[in-house]
Amino acid sequence: MTDLLIAFLNLVGTLGFLLAFAYSYKNYRMTRFISSTWLLLSLSMVILAIFFSMNILQWLDIDADLFDQIQNALMPVAIFSLIVSIIVFEKEPIRPNI
Repeated sequence: MTDLLIAFLNLVGTLGFLLAFAYSYKNYRMTRFISSTWLLLSLSMVILAIFFSMNILQWLDIDADLFDQIQNALMPVAIFSLIVSIIVFEKEPIRPNI
């Protein structure tokens, strides 16, 4: 029962990252493709959504060993892309034109 609850919470996290991807890509298009910071944030949100979806499959015991290896390889990439996008946003906060 707790495995299903954790898988559901990971599903909510995955949907949140996909929603953040949609928002950041929309902002990237609204800045008329000037700022690559929104594209970088979009990329990191997609990587984190993939990471969380792998976590869902791991908690549901669907070939847990394979998804554990994929998740371990994806974790440093996800953390690095998020840290880089945060550093870039601190230096260059570009807002979309509304």
